[in-house]
Amino acid sequence: LTVGAEAGALVGAVRHGDMTLDEFTSMIADDDRRRVCDAFENTSSGQITAAFQGTGRTSKMFFELVGGQNDGAFTGAILNVTDRIQAQHRSRRAEALARTALDAHPGPFAVWNDRKRLTHWNAAFLQAFNLDKSVVQAGASYDLLMAEISKFVRVERPLGDDANAREMLLLSDHWIRLVDRRTVTDGLITVGLDITNMKRQEVGLQKSERRLRAMVEELQRAKGQAQELAEKYAEAKARAERAAQAKGSFLQNMSHELRTPLNHINGFAEMMANEIYGPLGSERYKEYTQDIVQAAKHLEEMINDILDMSKIEAGKMRLSPTLIDPVDAVDGAVKLARRRCADREIALTFDPDDDLPDINGDHRAIKQMTFNLITNSIKFTDAGGEIRVTIAHEGQWIAIRVEDTGIGIAPDDLPRLAQPFEQVSTPEAKERNVRGTGLGLALTKSFAEMHGGYITIESTLGVGTKVSIFLPTLKPGVSNDRVRENLNA
Repeated sequence: LTVGAEAGALVGAVRHGDMTLDEFTSMIADDDRRRVCDAFENTSSGQITAAFQGTGRTSKMFFELVGGQNDGAFTGAILNVTDRIQAQHRSRRAEALARTALDAHPGPFAVWNDRKRLTHWNAAFLQAFNLDKSVVQAGASYDLLMAEISKFVRVERPLGDDANAREMLLLSDHWIRLVDRRTVTDGLITVGLDITNMKRQEVGLQKSERRLRAMVEELQRAKGQAQELAEKYAEAKARAERAAQAKGSFLQNMSHELRTPLNHINGFAEMMANEIYGPLGSERYKEYTQDIVQAAKHLEEMINDILDMSKIEAGKMRLSPTLIDPVDAVDGAVKLARRRCADREIALTFDPDDDLPDINGDHRAIKQMTFNLITNSIKFTDAGGEIRVTIAHEGQWIAIRVEDTGIGIAPDDLPRLAQPFEQVSTPEAKERNVRGTGLGLALTKSFAEMHGGYITIESTLGVGTKVSIFLPTLKPGVSNDRVRENLNA
């Protein structure tokens, strides 16, 4: 068997002229040589077809030997099939790449030919719709598979105006968005995407939107209510200011109208009690005039208390703080109260600590606070009882205390006693028919707070009551003018 020079040159032979079979097969790649030789030896039909790769060229080329035996003679040709082989390789690579792309897509993906027959699909296509492998086969009908998919769909609805797009709620509670698109070869591509998380977020956003809308509506209602309340408050404030102004004017007028005849009553009663124009006659007349004097003084005290309270409430009360010895102010109140205590047979003691520091305060106000507390104790302490007044230096405070052995105060009454016009409501207190306006403690509390201090009340029914006034001591480096500004702020 000989091979022509042209065939040898085609596979890369460098010599000219015909070649023997052995010389020719030596030009065939090792992997293909055995197969070509076997084709010659084992042919039974007389036809030989064998593809092989030549070795005599620097570029990679592929050939095919086609021929046949006739009467023991072999006649054939060698064809260059490089382009065909390379095209086949490219096709296989493209197929592999397409398969990789299909499998990489996270959702279902399927390709149909122009007759709507299935050609390619990925694993997610089966998994998403729970399809059996026996149903999903190459050549399966689009309509048949869509009918199979519908068995696993709970809800299906179109996606907007796109007739080829829809959303599906599967029996597995997963949402799939499925879209069909035509290819350039009139085929069809079906692409799906799992939108379950997006749907859940959408539901969450809808709930949040509803909550926000409800909150906005509630805020609008609250705004309306607040505006209404503000208008009512402004109206009530205006009424209160008018009432306060009217009350202040009334109290000032009342003070003037009452003080003039009261001064006359006091003057005439004292003249009669002192018998300036001669004896009154019966001793009873002298007692009556003393009662008149005491009643007039009590009425004057009530008027003063009411006027002071109205000034405090109106913010018009002004103190005159100076550097004072607190013992002097308290001692003045004790001296004023001694006569009353003696008349009621109540022991009054005053026991200040030694070396007390001076304080910045209003002498008259401190004296009045102490006097108010002592007179309250007198009202509720029986004959033979005791009232004890003390002053102590406790840290940053000067503590003025008035402690009695009176009837005491019920625990329920304690929180309200420092309010204006509030009085003790126990049966024992009512039996005493105590006179007063209920302003003594309220004034004391207000004066203490105007000094930057406070009061405390401790009491036990049947044992007695202790009221303490705490006034701040003068801090180092604080001037008297600065304290005066703070007290009158």
